[in-house]
Amino acid sequence: MYDSLEMAVKTVLSLPDFRVAPQRAALLTFLWNHRDEAMTAEDIWDDALHALKKGDEKDDPEYDYKEAVRQSCCDLRDQLRKHFAQAKYGWCIALPDAVRHKGYQLRCITLGDPKTTTREFWDAHLSTSHEISLVYPQELFYQDWPRRFTFRYAYLNTTHDKTALDQLKVTHSDLHNEHVNAVHPFVAAGHIGARDLVAQWFSENALAKVRSAVAGRMDDKSLTESSLILFGSAATNEVIADVLGDRTARHLIFSLQSDGMNADGTPFSRIRIKGDLDPEELERIEPFHPVREGSGYYIDNAPEEGTELAILTRLRSPFSETAITIFNCMTGSGVEQIARLFTDEERMQRGVKAYDWPLPMPQSFEILYAIPIGSITREHRRPRVLDPLLWRLYPSTGPSPVMQQKR
Repeated sequence: MYDSLEMAVKTVLSLPDFRVAPQRAALLTFLWNHRDEAMTAEDIWDDALHALKKGDEKDDPEYDYKEAVRQSCCDLRDQLRKHFAQAKYGWCIALPDAVRHKGYQLRCITLGDPKTTTREFWDAHLSTSHEISLVYPQELFYQDWPRRFTFRYAYLNTTHDKTALDQLKVTHSDLHNEHVNAVHPFVAAGHIGARDLVAQWFSENALAKVRSAVAGRMDDKSLTESSLILFGSAATNEVIADVLGDRTARHLIFSLQSDGMNADGTPFSRIRIKGDLDPEELERIEPFHPVREGSGYYIDNAPEEGTELAILTRLRSPFSETAITIFNCMTGSGVEQIARLFTDEERMQRGVKAYDWPLPMPQSFEILYAIPIGSITREHRRPRVLDPLLWRLYPSTGPSPVMQQKR
């Protein structure tokens, strides 16, 4: 849109909405001249707004100048968002919320850099006018109030309370009684971390706001009108279950069964794979002991071996002409690791190069990852590269051949 920041600011200040609003123009000019540092409400009031404020009340010792500055900054923020809403490339300007104990500072952003692989990945959510919504699950717990006892089993994750109690009765009859209730009081820390990473990327790189909601608390109208980013599994997030159960997802060959039970009552988390695999693919999943099942295969999660299986999926929404991205994983920490990969430009560029990933990205694809368990810690916030096990691409004309890793 603009090849330089100076041109962007000059153009904005020349807009009718700024020419007729001297305070708005003065505030932008002041913040632009001090763009390298945050400015306090007092600085903004004294040096930019006071002289232009009409009325004698502005000199009253009790006058709330901080509220006047806040309102002016909100107004400027809305005007900048309105002007740059349709920008796809070039320089843009935004005014984030004030930072506590620091103040307000303009954010200057370059959009649409052709070298940005993260932009290529997320562009499917930016290419329409639909709101971007991120939906994540709440964890299933059981509460026995008379005993002041709350507990959880990682493999019991249904969103339906009656089903949850039935599963508990079958798998742990000693803990099931008339006082036990199924509740969903918590959200995984990893889901919150991933949500913040994705929202930050959209805010800093595309001037776009991401709405977040807990699965089951978002109305149908908002779901059908949004470009969705989904965390969790079909067992924990009912929106994922709806999307993957629709006919528009029939082409996908990977599926996560996170709440399975063997005949002897032992739980399992399993990845099912439809169709044949070539020798190189079989070699890559050999550490997970693939089992032939009909015309396909399955491999089981192996937390005891230090890994968790997860699927990243992109497909067309069954509700509208928008994209859906699914971080299909049992745990919040697994979702967070995938989010870190796809919001990290350096790691994305390495991955695209290593696996000869096509740009622009296809309309639909799925990638199976084996994620190291426990690598999201305070001491190690950048986990090692996540190498995909298997992947499939689905351009608009139909499924493509499996991509081969570069040697």
